[in-house]
Parts: sequence; C-alpha cells; structure tokens
Amino acid sequence: MSAPSEFASEAEKAIYVSGMFARIAPRYDLMNRLMTGGRDRAWRQSVAQLAALPVGGRALDVATGTGDIALALARRYPDARVVAVDFSLEMMQTGRPKFTAAGLAERIALAAGDALRLPFPDGSFDAATTGFALRNVDDWRFVGLHMKGLTTERGAKATAFCSPSLFLICSLWSMKSNSISKT
Repeated sequence: MSAPSEFASEAEKAIYVSGMFARIAPRYDLMNRLMTGGRDRAWRQSVAQLAALPVGGRALDVATGTGDIALALARRYPDARVVAVDFSLEMMQTGRPKFTAAGLAERIALAAGDALRLPFPDGSFDAATTGFALRNVDDWRFVGLHMKGLTTERGAKATAFCSPSLFLICSLWSMKSNSISKT
C-alpha cells in the first residue's frame, strides 16, 4: 500500500503511519542496515556519545523504533535510565528482546507516544535523542524544540541523524541540535 499524497486529517495520517510501521517492524533493523550501508550503527554510537549524560542521568529517545539508540545509551552510561518512546507498539515489541539479551531491560523503559505530543514535563531528562524521526514528522523544528524543552538546564542536547535522501536537511538540523543548550 503506497502512501496517499495528502491525508484528510491528522488522525488518518496517524493510522496510516502506525500501520506501516507495524508491517515493517520485523524487517526494520535490516532495512536500516541496508539503506545506510551499515553506517547506522556508528551513527547511533555517536549519538550516545553526544548525549554526554551525567552520572545517574536520564535520557529520552524519541521515535525509538526498535530501540537501538536507547540500547547504545544504556550501554555507554552504565548508571543511566533511558525512556524509549515510539508511536508504534510493534516496533518497540520487536526491539524489546535486544534489551533483555544485553541485560539492560531494567534500565530501558518503553513508552507509547507521539514525537509531536510527548507526555513528559519540561526538564525531565538530561538528554533527548532521536534517530530517523525527522523523516517521519511534519514539523521537525517543533520536535527539536520540544525535545530541548524536556531536557534539564545542565545537559540540554538533542542529536539526530536520518536517511541519505534527507541528508542535507538532517545535517543542518543535527549541527544546530548538537549545540543546543538552555541559557
């Protein structure tokens, strides 16, 4: 099923996107490896490093998909707590066994949520990250500002990467977001 060029409503688009991710969830990680030539693994490690979590820090991974950035954060920061949010329950269910296999399931909480309406108060996290979300949201500037608002004064950071087809837009957003800090 191909995507309609326009949706009658935001709800109609949400239903379409949710269904699409439910269908591709079992193949999502393989598709990312193929589309990026395997570079996505190194990108995720870079995102985790850029998060610069303090000891005992809390990170939010927005549009976590199958949770690879959440997993990278938990591995890099052994005392951190990570909340991984995604619109697709099927994507998170597909990723959950990776957390268990790595012995990190207790430090990574999964939560259903929309990147445009995250259910957390401002200042709840020391870092907010996202990976391929920018290719799937209508208002990526709003998502970036919302993520910035969710971070604390000491460690506001939103990092991102995305598909080669959106490389220029994502590179510009990433350069800005990597240096975001509250003043």
